[in-house]
Amino acid sequence: MIAAGFGEASHVLCMFGEGIDFLRAARERGKLTLVDVNVAPSAEAIVRREQASYADWEPPSIYYGETLPRNANTPRLMECLLATTDRFLCPSEFVRDDLVNNYGVRPECTRLVPYAVNPKWFAVEPMPEPGRILFAGGADLRKGIHTFAEAARILQGRGKEYRFVVAGSASESIRRQPEAASLEFLGRLPPASMREQFARADVLALPSLAEGSAGVTYEALGCALPVVTTHETGSVVRHGIDGLIVPSRDAEALAHAIDMIVMDRKVREHMSVSARERARQFSWENFERRLVEAVFGEAPTNAVAVGS
Repeated sequence: MIAAGFGEASHVLCMFGEGIDFLRAARERGKLTLVDVNVAPSAEAIVRREQASYADWEPPSIYYGETLPRNANTPRLMECLLATTDRFLCPSEFVRDDLVNNYGVRPECTRLVPYAVNPKWFAVEPMPEPGRILFAGGADLRKGIHTFAEAARILQGRGKEYRFVVAGSASESIRRQPEAASLEFLGRLPPASMREQFARADVLALPSLAEGSAGVTYEALGCALPVVTTHETGSVVRHGIDGLIVPSRDAEALAHAIDMIVMDRKVREHMSVSARERARQFSWENFERRLVEAVFGEAPTNAVAVGS
């Protein structure tokens, strides 16, 4: 791509962790460089700390090397991006705060660009089964599967006959945890089956520790499904309107929020209606407008070269 040149492009946009050499070459040629930060850079450090506390749930893992020892020959990803990026596109306040507070990115060098909801989710007809709680996505520590499992244990210990369903890949070490005995693991499902799970769910619960802006929460809103999640999920869910925001790692708070929505059907119905209305604010057209404004500040006059 570098050899092919940049043509008439004035801006270069890459995804987080990709095209470092491309960004460097673009900057040398006077192009404005941008990176879409689709996950908080601190995610690796956050997850590794959790893995140290839950070693029997999940082995240590490396995403992009932010926690590896510093080496002059192999600089960390964020060090490379800070040296090659003019503007960071952030899907959530959580990501923006991480960049500013933990990596020294100036706030004026960030732009908030939440993602979009695929309109296919608006066609899902809700058929909620009261007390059917859905966890959607990879069942790992980053997404808070251990907190979800503990919340399930708490509620079932109080005599709540709720079903806690996990739709997503899950390792054997996760599945065999005694604390996860209350969970029903469905494995990774095809799109049609996921639509059915969204339709049947009473609440989506996603107590993530670190995300960019979790797509599954947008999908749930589009399906008119109330969401219980965390600030770290980077969700566009509004607390008390489309769902509830609870502290990460707080199984008691998660259990209370789930129970409150399930037990109060009027609140649940209000949140369901509000969820779909909220989702419509994140159409492809609105995403396009936000992206163009974030990149150019106005309608573009030159092409954008995209490195991937």
